[in-house]
Amino acid sequence: MSIRLITPLLGVDASSPIPPAVLKGAGAKFICRYSSRYSGGDKILTGQEYRSYEAEGIGCLAVFEDGALNATMGYAQGAQDAEFAMKQMRAAGMPAGRPMPFAVDSQVDPATCDPYFEACASVWRKQLCGPYGDKAVVSYFADKGFASPWQTYAWSAGELDARARVHQFSNDHTIGGYSVDLDHAWYDDYGQWNYDPKPPDPYNLAVLLNERFTFGNATLNELNCGVIAAAFNKGKLPNGDWQHLKLLRDRLTTEARMPGKGGWAANNKGKRWQTLNNLMKLK
Repeated sequence: MSIRLITPLLGVDASSPIPPAVLKGAGAKFICRYSSRYSGGDKILTGQEYRSYEAEGIGCLAVFEDGALNATMGYAQGAQDAEFAMKQMRAAGMPAGRPMPFAVDSQVDPATCDPYFEACASVWRKQLCGPYGDKAVVSYFADKGFASPWQTYAWSAGELDARARVHQFSNDHTIGGYSVDLDHAWYDDYGQWNYDPKPPDPYNLAVLLNERFTFGNATLNELNCGVIAAAFNKGKLPNGDWQHLKLLRDRLTTEARMPGKGGWAANNKGKRWQTLNNLMKLK
């Protein structure tokens, strides 16, 4: 799972394209756009638009929404929406392995959306899909292992689930003449198509030791191997966290071998690595 940020990134969501210069002028680091069957206007993210954001270093992602209540319409609707969104967004340049949120744009009982998201997961996998919705919806499906949820402040009573990658915190704004809602990205990987994971400078030991990562509902220091091991042995680490353990192990390997760091055993790195490496063999 990705790193939760101390200070979130500012972004927007919009139903029309916005020039990169306008986004930069407003301080926006990313834009959320749409996948949809809607045929009028500029609601749907296109490949040309995506490439314009990518060229300027602006994060870009999309959410599927045809109707506010599609997610309550059962398994068949979920399968149709998931397959449509995959075909449409892949044609626009969405890389394989990037997640797609599906909108629940109304206050509903989350359990009524179960069949719909089961169908989405059959197409995208749980690790690559999740809801856009209020806190109740986001928490419900995050507990079920759906990744990359996007939470709106609407119907959420001022509460935010810490597992939400993106938080829509205010509606109905204008930047450069374009209507937008405002969002915060709380993770370095918030679902953007142009995500480029870069580990921190391995020479910066302070960064290496003090970063925080999420494992399930808990936020743990990356070197707290005993707690990670206990969680793993109880089967509580989803696949995204499993991949992150591998990243941590490999980064420890790199850091321990850097010149001037005292060698393999410096700061107990050898033992830490061995603990993580042993966890990898348990999978």
